[in-house]
Amino acid sequence: MKNYANNWISFFYTHQKQIEFLAKELLKDKNIPLSIEDFIPEAMDEIKNQLDSQKEVNISYILKACEFRFRNIIKKYTTKKHNVLNNAYLYDKDELFDIACDDKYLDNLFFNNLKKSLKLTKKEEIILDNYFLEGQTQKEIFKKYNISPYYQNSILRQLARKIINII
Repeated sequence: MKNYANNWISFFYTHQKQIEFLAKELLKDKNIPLSIEDFIPEAMDEIKNQLDSQKEVNISYILKACEFRFRNIIKKYTTKKHNVLNNAYLYDKDELFDIACDDKYLDNLFFNNLKKSLKLTKKEEIILDNYFLEGQTQKEIFKKYNISPYYQNSILRQLARKIINII
């Protein structure tokens, strides 16, 4: 094993392919505006910190520390709290329609504004989406989400009251 204690740059260049592969695997399914090159300075910083703090070089530990640092960076871009970082539009079950189909687009826009102003619970949102948008029957909703038809009817009555209060 090489002695990397004083030279973190040689450690980085020796294990650069592994670090790039790690970054590529972590970015594979994420829709964020980062590339592998954005993780290189973070990896260098983490390698330098780890080599300064360790007496003996543990390569797998350093690579794992880089992985956790990459995951924390990715988490900043994927949590709802940090959505502004990647200038992302929050796609909360929104359907994107062609602008040529203006009626559906306006209906969807109105529906999403209504959902935001109603401050719906998760079950109310499920029933609203499935019952009105997808046109499913109460039996289908019961089979899919295990919400009884009686409970669905009470939720629909509550939603009607909320909508009347808003209007």
